[in-house]
Amino acid sequence: MSFKDFFWEMKDGWSLRLRHYTGLRPDTPFLVFLSGRTDFIEKYDHTCRALVAEDFQVLTMDWRGQGLSGRLASNPLTGHVDDYALWVEDLKYVFTKAHAEGLIPPEPVIVAHSMGGLIALRALQEGAIRSSGLVLVAPFLGIANIRIKFPLWILRSLTEFQCWIGRSENYAPMNSDMGAQVYSMQRMRKLTHDEDMFQQEHQVVLTQPKLALGGVSWGWLLASLNAIDKAFDAPPLPNKILALIAQEEAAVENSAIVQFVEPLPEGRFVEIADARHEILREVPAIRQKALGLIVEFCKTCT
Repeated sequence: MSFKDFFWEMKDGWSLRLRHYTGLRPDTPFLVFLSGRTDFIEKYDHTCRALVAEDFQVLTMDWRGQGLSGRLASNPLTGHVDDYALWVEDLKYVFTKAHAEGLIPPEPVIVAHSMGGLIALRALQEGAIRSSGLVLVAPFLGIANIRIKFPLWILRSLTEFQCWIGRSENYAPMNSDMGAQVYSMQRMRKLTHDEDMFQQEHQVVLTQPKLALGGVSWGWLLASLNAIDKAFDAPPLPNKILALIAQEEAAVENSAIVQFVEPLPEGRFVEIADARHEILREVPAIRQKALGLIVEFCKTCT
């Protein structure tokens, strides 16, 4: 197994970081792995290596605004974007260029976690990319427990107002500079049962401080609400889709995932028992179960 890191310049000149994993055989099928918010290539290195061990090649990337693909806010720790269309356009460019250079087929299988799942869905719905199959791992199609705290229309109205008065880059409530660079058991209890995995992310960020990312901005929140609305308003995708749902989810809304996947003609979902949000960074037994489902699904799509 080997990998190569490289940077591609987007149409607007922005530099995006990518990594291509290959195995011993050059003729193995391709997967594209898309990570979630705050994530970076190193965080899911173990997942990409496991997929290579199952005879896949893997292309992955740092989203614009996180990892080593720069930042979109004046505070480098703020997770910010004005519109998911920016990420969709980046993904379209990466798919087009990667296919032209022989890195991926015209319709690769996609494995996408959390926010990466929402971006992949929007790109497919917009016709920006094509895929022979999509695995959604705890996809971001709703915010966990948000309806318990206050109605969505209040959240949307407040978010739109904050952006209108010029505070789009300011942190949304209950968000701050704190992220993987600050070890927090509270954060771990939301993401995984595996303390070794959680510590590994923390240590990588301490070693490479430029990877650090904190909470989300008002702008990110409004862009996410808009992207989720558009995802639900779009016609059902015909693609083969597998959604993995974490039983102990505390970051995204599981009922929204079920609501989205159930009407799809080629969609199905599987609940992963005892798992928290980062299913692929869970304790080994949970991680291996999820990986087995992903590999089985992907091999039916290639």
